[in-house]
Amino acid sequence: MPKEILRTFLLLLVTILLFSAPVYGAAIKTGQKLIILDPGHSKKERGLTTPMGSQEHQITAELAELIAGKLNDSFRVLSTRRPDKTGPQSSIPPEERAAFANKSRADLFVSLHLHQRSHKEAYIFFHESPPASAQENLQAQNPATASLSKKMAALAAGHLQEMPEVRTLVRPAPLVSLEDLLMPGILVEPFSISLVPATAPDRADFLAQYAGAIAGAVREYFDNL
Repeated sequence: MPKEILRTFLLLLVTILLFSAPVYGAAIKTGQKLIILDPGHSKKERGLTTPMGSQEHQITAELAELIAGKLNDSFRVLSTRRPDKTGPQSSIPPEERAAFANKSRADLFVSLHLHQRSHKEAYIFFHESPPASAQENLQAQNPATASLSKKMAALAAGHLQEMPEVRTLVRPAPLVSLEDLLMPGILVEPFSISLVPATAPDRADFLAQYAGAIAGAVREYFDNL
C-alpha cells in the first residue's frame, strides 16, 4: 500500500512540474532561445495618439506580431500583449512584465515604443542605473547582462540605420521597464507615430520594414553569442 501511495504521489508531482512552467520546459525541449517581445502600453494606457486616431498601444502590438512572424522559425517568441482586433486584449500589466520575462527564463527582452518627433529617428535604450542607486540595483546591473544589452542595442541601431533616411541614437537610461530584468534587454522607439500611414495596406508595409530590421538584429545577436 505505501508503494502505491508513493507511486501516485510521484506521478502527481511530475504532472504539476510539467504544467507549472510550460514556457521554460518548451524552450529546453526545442533547444530554441526564448525572446519576450513587449509592445509598449496597453488598452488602458494607450500611449501616444495621432490626430488621425492611430494609437501607440495598437501599433506596437502589430509591430510585435510582425517581428514574431519573422522569428518563429528559429526562436520561441512570446509577447506581453496581443493585438485586440476582434476582442478583448490579452495583456500583462506593465509593472509585471519584467517579472514575467524572468519567470519564463527568457534569453532576450525587447520592449517596443514609439516617439512623436517629426524626423526619421530611431532611439534604442539599454538600462543603466544612476550612480546613487547602483547599490540598490546590483542584480539588474550584472556586468555581463549589461554588456549584452548594450551589444543588442548597437545591433538594433545598425539594422535600423540601413533603412532609407533613418538616423539612430543609442542611449543608456534608468528605465523602469528594464531595470529588474535578469536577461539582456532593450527598449526600441523605431519611428515616430506621426509617420505611420493611415491606410491599412500602407501601414502594414511600413511596419513590415521595421519588423524586418529588428528581427534581423535579434538573429545577428544570437548568431554572434
